[in-house]
Amino acid sequence: MLKNFLLRMVINAFALAVVVTVLPQHIHIVGSDRQNEMLILLGIALIFGLVNAIVKPILTFLTCPFILFTLGLFLLVINGLMFMLTAELSRLVLGGAGLVVESFPWAMAGALIMSIIGVVSEKIFGLDDRVKVKTVREVRYVYRDRGDFGEPPDFPPPYPDDAPYTPPGDKPKRR
Repeated sequence: MLKNFLLRMVINAFALAVVVTVLPQHIHIVGSDRQNEMLILLGIALIFGLVNAIVKPILTFLTCPFILFTLGLFLLVINGLMFMLTAELSRLVLGGAGLVVESFPWAMAGALIMSIIGVVSEKIFGLDDRVKVKTVREVRYVYRDRGDFGEPPDFPPPYPDDAPYTPPGDKPKRR
């Protein structure tokens, strides 16, 4: 559990570093030098993970009609909002150092890049939380014992209708 959390945080930090590298004029990190840049990236990744774990489900639930009406495209707007919120919180929490996003469309672009990198990385490292359900079919026979306390009756009880029926001829008949 802790290993998965730390790995997700490193993946988020890597994705954030890619976003900052791909869009340096519009999304950048302030207050960092080469020595503490990795620590700031990990701090922003931690904030991003907490925002996505706490705020995003609530916002997704509250905007469910918009998500359904736009066939899921409103989730891009929510991801952009989470990216902007991460940028603001990172500057507050990290004491001036943090993420700076120029405008909301660039926040949506950064969130889209981070989402793509996150999905691919989670598939590579096997971090997807999908629960696999195996359906097992079980047949139970319920019968009443009529008071015979000796040997138990045959289980399952022999019913003449349970025997497979193949009529004489070419094709089996339906019942």
